[in-house]
Amino acid sequence: MKVSSERHVALCSGGGDSVAATHAAMIFGPATEVVYLNTGTGPGDGAVTANGEWVREWCESNGWPFRSMETPESFPEKVAENGYPGPSRHFMMYQKLKDRQLCQLAAETDGDLHCWTGIRRFESERRMRHVEPEDERGDGRWFWRAPLANWTDERVDVYRERFDLPVSPVSESIGRSADCWCGCFGDRVELIDLAAAGFEDHADWLESLETPDDAPREQQNWGGYNWEKDDWAAEDDAQVTLCSSCGADYPIADGGRNTRSLDTGTDQSEGSQ
Repeated sequence: MKVSSERHVALCSGGGDSVAATHAAMIFGPATEVVYLNTGTGPGDGAVTANGEWVREWCESNGWPFRSMETPESFPEKVAENGYPGPSRHFMMYQKLKDRQLCQLAAETDGDLHCWTGIRRFESERRMRHVEPEDERGDGRWFWRAPLANWTDERVDVYRERFDLPVSPVSESIGRSADCWCGCFGDRVELIDLAAAGFEDHADWLESLETPDDAPREQQNWGGYNWEKDDWAAEDDAQVTLCSSCGADYPIADGGRNTRSLDTGTDQSEGSQ
């Protein structure tokens, strides 16, 4: 059954920015449900699933409706066809691993779908120029809402401390969001961190996927390009906002229109922040 009129969904990856944005959207904003996008970039008992289970438990503890949506695409099959993806295939992998679920949400909605995320301008110089508090996506089928778009790291920390917001233990142990392991901007050191966090089987799974014999050397291994991730993220013109391991999380502003203050719960106008 389709959901009528506007639908506001908080997309939570379990990372610090994402948790803050989800809390803000659910408490101070119009979001009424939380969705975790399972990318299928790991085995069933891997970090992606464990991370999603933590998000589920956190939402349930707050009384928030929760839904985990898994991509219909098979990451191992994509690797078997083309080899491990590198930076140039980031946007394509995002479409396969996360966009499909958003398409489903849009198809279920009669009216506008608004997806609240944790992306922030201060994550890179390129994002400083591209991230907007609200943006149309999916060929007009949904809108990004970035409540933390203009927030600094320090402001996120203050907000999380004020509301005693936790972070997924998986993300905290690994030192990055754990919802996607496509490896497009992957640093192979991340596999060491993944194993050290108790997910050695997941790391082995990523390294053991079948690849075509004629694939370039860089695509024969996960993170085979071994580029500095931050440098590649700065060159990501598409600024795919939901691949948190490749790019960033997001903040709460509305481009100058009146908004409800996340810090005080009072109304604020342009220039007051």
